[in-house]
Amino acid sequence: MSKLADSRPELFSLFWWDVQGNQHTELKHVALSDLKSPWLRLTQGPAARLGMVQRVMITDGLDCVAQLWDHPLCELEPSSR
Repeated sequence: MSKLADSRPELFSLFWWDVQGNQHTELKHVALSDLKSPWLRLTQGPAARLGMVQRVMITDGLDCVAQLWDHPLCELEPSSR
C-alpha cells in the first residue's frame, strides 16, 4: 500500500431514518470524532425520545456499517431496512 493511502484518515458518514422510513444524511465523509455529538443527539435527544428517529447508522468509507441503533419501541417496515 502506498504511503499516501496510509496517511489519509478514515472517514465516516451518519444516516438516520424517520417514522415514515425516509433516510436522511446527517454528515458525510467526516472523522469519527465529529460524529459523537450528532450520534448522541439522534439516539438520546428529544426526537429519539418522542420516537421520531427510528434508526441511526454510521458507515465507514467503504459503506460498511460501523454502528447501528434502532429505536427500541419502533418497528421499521421490512422495505425500509
